[in-house]
Amino acid sequence: MKANIISILTVLLCTSFISCKKSQVASEATLTVYVHHHEVPVPNLPIWIKKRQPNQSDLQFYRTNDGVFDQILISNTEAKVTFSGLRPGEYLIHARGLDPILRDSIQGTQAIIIADPPSDKSLYMPVSEF
Repeated sequence: MKANIISILTVLLCTSFISCKKSQVASEATLTVYVHHHEVPVPNLPIWIKKRQPNQSDLQFYRTNDGVFDQILISNTEAKVTFSGLRPGEYLIHARGLDPILRDSIQGTQAIIIADPPSDKSLYMPVSEF
Protein backbone atom coordinates (compact mmCIF):
# COMPACT_ATOMS: atom_id res chain seq x y z
CA MET A 1 0.00 0.00 0.00
CA LYS A 2 2.78 2.40 0.95
CA ALA A 3 4.56 1.66 -2.36
CA ASN A 4 1.37 2.48 -4.31
CA ILE A 5 1.00 5.85 -2.57
CA ILE A 6 4.65 6.70 -3.26
CA SER A 7 4.22 5.70 -6.92
CA ILE A 8 1.09 7.84 -7.30
CA LEU A 9 2.75 10.84 -5.64
CA THR A 10 5.82 10.42 -7.88
CA VAL A 11 3.65 10.36 -11.02
CA LEU A 12 1.70 13.43 -9.88
CA LEU A 13 4.88 15.30 -9.07
CA CYS A 14 6.44 14.48 -12.45
CA THR A 15 3.33 15.52 -14.40
CA SER A 16 3.14 18.81 -12.53
CA PHE A 17 6.68 19.69 -13.65
CA ILE A 18 5.96 18.73 -17.24
CA SER A 19 2.64 20.57 -17.47
CA CYS A 20 3.94 23.85 -15.98
CA LYS A 21 5.65 25.13 -19.09
CA LYS A 22 6.03 28.88 -19.23
CA SER A 23 3.71 30.34 -21.86
CA GLN A 24 5.20 31.98 -24.92
CA VAL A 25 4.45 35.70 -24.50
CA ALA A 26 5.75 38.35 -26.86
CA SER A 27 8.37 40.59 -25.28
CA GLU A 28 8.37 43.27 -27.99
CA ALA A 29 5.68 45.18 -29.85
CA THR A 30 5.32 46.86 -33.22
CA LEU A 31 3.80 50.34 -33.53
CA THR A 32 2.38 51.49 -36.85
CA VAL A 33 1.87 55.26 -37.13
CA TYR A 34 -0.34 56.94 -39.76
CA VAL A 35 0.24 60.70 -40.16
CA HIS A 36 -2.48 63.01 -41.53
CA HIS A 37 -2.82 66.76 -42.06
CA HIS A 38 -6.43 67.94 -42.47
CA GLU A 39 -7.43 64.27 -42.89
CA VAL A 40 -5.00 63.87 -45.82
CA PRO A 41 -2.09 61.39 -45.57
CA VAL A 42 1.36 63.05 -45.49
CA PRO A 43 4.13 61.06 -47.21
CA ASN A 44 7.88 61.67 -46.78
CA LEU A 45 7.49 63.11 -43.29
CA PRO A 46 10.21 62.42 -40.67
CA ILE A 47 8.79 60.69 -37.60
CA TRP A 48 10.81 60.25 -34.41
CA ILE A 49 10.27 57.96 -31.43
CA LYS A 50 11.84 57.95 -27.99
CA LYS A 51 11.22 55.90 -24.87
CA ARG A 52 10.77 57.55 -21.50
CA GLN A 53 13.76 56.83 -19.28
CA PRO A 54 13.48 56.00 -15.56
CA ASN A 55 13.26 59.14 -13.40
CA GLN A 56 12.86 61.35 -16.48
CA SER A 57 10.72 64.42 -15.80
CA ASP A 58 7.77 65.37 -17.99
CA LEU A 59 9.70 68.43 -19.15
CA GLN A 60 12.62 66.28 -20.31
CA PHE A 61 10.39 63.61 -21.85
CA TYR A 62 8.13 65.96 -23.83
CA ARG A 63 10.99 68.14 -25.10
CA THR A 64 11.12 67.68 -28.87
CA ASN A 65 13.82 70.19 -29.78
CA ASP A 66 16.69 68.47 -27.96
CA GLY A 67 17.43 65.96 -30.74
CA VAL A 68 17.30 63.05 -28.28
CA PHE A 69 15.27 60.35 -30.02
CA ASP A 70 15.79 56.59 -30.30
CA GLN A 71 14.85 56.17 -33.95
CA ILE A 72 13.70 58.18 -36.96
CA LEU A 73 11.76 56.89 -39.96
CA ILE A 74 10.27 58.62 -43.01
CA SER A 75 6.58 58.04 -43.79
CA ASN A 76 5.93 56.08 -46.97
CA THR A 77 3.44 56.93 -49.74
CA GLU A 78 0.60 55.78 -47.46
CA ALA A 79 1.87 58.17 -44.72
CA LYS A 80 2.81 55.15 -42.61
CA VAL A 81 5.84 54.13 -40.58
CA THR A 82 6.35 51.01 -38.49
CA PHE A 83 8.54 50.98 -35.40
CA SER A 84 9.40 47.46 -34.25
CA GLY A 85 11.15 45.92 -31.27
CA LEU A 86 9.42 48.16 -28.71
CA ARG A 87 9.61 47.05 -25.09
CA PRO A 88 6.94 47.93 -22.51
CA GLY A 89 7.01 51.59 -21.48
CA GLU A 90 5.92 55.10 -22.43
CA TYR A 91 6.96 56.43 -25.83
CA LEU A 92 6.83 59.85 -27.45
CA ILE A 93 6.11 60.06 -31.18
CA HIS A 94 7.00 63.32 -32.93
CA ALA A 95 6.53 64.31 -36.57
CA ARG A 96 7.77 67.51 -38.15
CA GLY A 97 8.26 68.61 -41.72
CA LEU A 98 6.56 70.04 -44.78
CA ASP A 99 3.15 69.13 -46.16
CA PRO A 100 4.02 68.52 -49.85
CA ILE A 101 0.52 69.45 -51.06
CA LEU A 102 -0.32 72.54 -48.98
CA ARG A 103 3.34 73.60 -48.57
CA ASP A 104 2.77 74.22 -44.84
CA SER A 105 5.28 73.54 -42.06
CA ILE A 106 3.59 70.91 -39.89
CA GLN A 107 4.25 69.04 -36.69
CA GLY A 108 2.56 66.77 -34.18
CA THR A 109 3.48 65.02 -30.96
CA GLN A 110 1.74 62.18 -29.19
CA ALA A 111 2.56 59.86 -26.29
CA ILE A 112 1.64 56.18 -26.27
CA ILE A 113 2.08 53.38 -23.75
CA ILE A 114 3.18 49.87 -24.67
CA ALA A 115 1.76 47.64 -21.95
CA ASP A 116 3.32 44.56 -20.40
CA PRO A 117 2.98 42.07 -22.02
CA PRO A 118 3.44 44.10 -25.21
CA SER A 119 1.03 43.89 -28.13
CA ASP A 120 1.13 45.47 -31.57
CA LYS A 121 -0.58 48.87 -31.89
CA SER A 122 -1.66 51.36 -34.53
CA LEU A 123 -1.74 55.11 -34.01
CA TYR A 124 -3.55 57.73 -36.10
CA MET A 125 -1.53 60.92 -35.57
CA PRO A 126 -2.85 64.26 -36.79
CA VAL A 127 -0.35 67.04 -37.45
CA SER A 128 -1.01 70.77 -37.75
CA GLU A 129 0.66 73.98 -38.93
CA PHE A 130 3.19 75.74 -36.74
